[in-house]
Amino acid sequence: MFGSYRFLLAMLVALSHFGLTKAGFHPGQWAVVGFYLLSGYLMQKQATKLGSWFLPDRLLRVLPLFWAALLALALGTGALRHPLENLTLLPLAYWKSASALHPLWSLAVEMHYYLLTPLLIRLDNGRLRLVAWASIAVFAVSPWLPYSTWWAYTGPLGTLFAYVVGMLVARRSSMPGLLPVIGALLVAYAAGKILQVDAPSGININVCIGTLAALPMVRWLATRKENALGSRLGTLTYPLFLLHELVHILTGWSSLPALIAGSLAASWLAAELIEKPADRLRHRLRLAYGRRVTEVAADQPAA
Repeated sequence: MFGSYRFLLAMLVALSHFGLTKAGFHPGQWAVVGFYLLSGYLMQKQATKLGSWFLPDRLLRVLPLFWAALLALALGTGALRHPLENLTLLPLAYWKSASALHPLWSLAVEMHYYLLTPLLIRLDNGRLRLVAWASIAVFAVSPWLPYSTWWAYTGPLGTLFAYVVGMLVARRSSMPGLLPVIGALLVAYAAGKILQVDAPSGININVCIGTLAALPMVRWLATRKENALGSRLGTLTYPLFLLHELVHILTGWSSLPALIAGSLAASWLAAELIEKPADRLRHRLRLAYGRRVTEVAADQPAA
């Protein structure tokens, strides 16, 4: 149900990085917020199903291709700047300038959400909404905070609400007032830009647009069944998101069609040679862990 949508989001990120933006509107920024919201939906279900294996499972999902991309970058350019920060991933949410590849900071932000997920899934819907509103409050005032972009987009606090709202959708719950508040913030930020208020809010505008687009889309797609095409496109999503800038760096191409074709080809190769074997291992380990938990539970004395 989400494969085609995920692919569309990854393509929007790639197109933005290839220069397809206009007057401050960045489709890639809309897409990143869409990824956060969709991730919250999916991780609510995964964490509930996997329990304490959730975080190891996420690491096994993210790291193989991530490290392969860094290796290809190092071999192709002869260097990897800020190696410790990049190999450990998480610090890139704090020092975006250290990212060897541009998309890595948002992957680091999402890893923070994964770390919080075992705590978030324990909250009832009311407390989860409070977390989302607190994040929205941070986002709302971010233009007046130091390093405003970090609080509004490139850091975990100001966009956590999107992830949490996705979790609420997975619980078949809602967040009354969310869309009107985000819409009002969009109008306020846009007015500030028009009136040239001395507060950076361009990214905030794109985050609002991304939220307003993503929430109804995820709600609708949650009612749909996945088809074969969507499933195939979904397998290209993470490689496309991660590798499109690598293709740009290593080839030096400036032609948009060539960059898209090269990125899709690299994504397919990565999916076949890295993602699929890594996923098979991940699922075997997941099953082995599930059997171990079952055996331990069976060994416990009856109350």
